[in-house]
Amino acid sequence: MQNRGDKKRFLRVWWGMALLIGLVLAVELSAAPVSAQATFTDVQGKEWFAADVMALAANSNEIIKGYPDG
Repeated sequence: MQNRGDKKRFLRVWWGMALLIGLVLAVELSAAPVSAQATFTDVQGKEWFAADVMALAANSNEIIKGYPDG
């Protein structure tokens, strides 16, 4: 049988971790997305897929990010 003190300690640690995870998630979800027009050196804008690439790059879910050098 578990000691009552061990159970209380476990619950304190568990709730502390849950609170910490909740705070981290709240901070991450509240961060405002940065909306910047993406430019890619290999997409000139005349290709059949250019509009789709730009739309996916502009999406705040970061579906397409590209490389920092363009």
